[in-house]
Amino acid sequence: MRKSYSNLFSLLFMCAVFLCGNFYTTSAFGQCNPAANDPSFNPLDEGLGHGDGMRYTGTITEFRKIVRWTNNRFIITIPINGNNTTVYNGLACDDFVVINSDGSRDSDFVSLLSQEFEATTSVREVKVQQDNKLLIGGYFRNNVGQTEYIVRMNTDGSIDTSFSEDVFESSSSVIHSIDVQTDGKILVVGHLRIANEVKHLVRLNNDGSLDTSFTQGFVVDNLTPYYTNLDEVKVLSNGKILVVGDFEVYNSYSKRGIVRLNSDGSIDDTFNIVGSGVSGSVYCVSIQSDQKIIIGGYFNAYNGTPRGALARLNQDGSLDTSFDSSIGVLNSNLSYDYGEVRNITIQQDNKIVIGGIFNYYNLVPQMSISRLNSDGTLDNSFTAPSNWGRTFSSQEVSNGKILLISGIDRTGLQRLNPNGTWDNTF
Repeated sequence: MRKSYSNLFSLLFMCAVFLCGNFYTTSAFGQCNPAANDPSFNPLDEGLGHGDGMRYTGTITEFRKIVRWTNNRFIITIPINGNNTTVYNGLACDDFVVINSDGSRDSDFVSLLSQEFEATTSVREVKVQQDNKLLIGGYFRNNVGQTEYIVRMNTDGSIDTSFSEDVFESSSSVIHSIDVQTDGKILVVGHLRIANEVKHLVRLNNDGSLDTSFTQGFVVDNLTPYYTNLDEVKVLSNGKILVVGDFEVYNSYSKRGIVRLNSDGSIDDTFNIVGSGVSGSVYCVSIQSDQKIIIGGYFNAYNGTPRGALARLNQDGSLDTSFDSSIGVLNSNLSYDYGEVRNITIQQDNKIVIGGIFNYYNLVPQMSISRLNSDGTLDNSFTAPSNWGRTFSSQEVSNGKILLISGIDRTGLQRLNPNGTWDNTF
């Protein structure tokens, strides 16, 4: 008898739930809850309602960079494998998008890359010239089989036809970084095939032709030859050139991970790294206002002194021992499994934001992003959210907030308040 009453009670309860649920979803009260039955409701849009942010189909290779442009706008590069699609706030992107400071898409800028190169485009690097035109490195192939690896774009999104690059050959050419000298000449690093030879650093004239007066760079890494490359190039304030990457030899000179060149491409002997240099790979470099050099990558020592994937150098290439990154970034604090620093942003107040792949900085738990004081110690006033992944790139915006791209569940692009909390107005 007790079992019969129990079954009857269960039946009556299920009926009540069904009737109440039907009333809720069809009544005005139920309609007031947009998450209940409105398919356009987007829980990821927690800001001003500007849209969905980044969405893509296919395999994303890597969110490469955030680049500051004119009028407080930012360029976001989004390279995708194969013929897949990327959208920002519901509209298709040509592997990059221009956004305003509030996160909305700049509707006045229309890229014509896909019209000029209809078959395949893959943007990997963007550099802003002094005239605000954009140098775009990547892979651009049209329907008649013509391929270019660097194009110049006017400020309205049209292709600058006065720039004609026919230097790089074959689909094996890959551009990693671009910088521009004060005379307008263009430095390009990557895996570059020219006249059936591989080079890693070349210089182009302002019109895109090869500058034959420049000493081209070629690097070798005997330990890991597959990963041999240059990753970034920087033009310094004195006109000299800094290049970093994964190499042991630069143009037959023993140089590990970092080398400084004169403006003509020759080795700068005054940048004298006494010792073994970097113990691994250098992925990124930033220059402070006092011209000291901060490098990040995957290494555990500089000239034999422990440095965990991050180090600061004096202008002559010696280690700045006043910058404390002796332990640096780790994936595990038990095994000293070193992490990776993939981007460095120096703020206006000289604090330093680092991002990459790591779980600790100097044994303090962190989640792939940290802010440091100018001496390399951890800035305890900054606490990033815990649901983090890999940090690909970051930029400080004018009000001290931090715009960044990471591998977390907020569509890749986020903005943090100066204290590291989510900025939900973005």
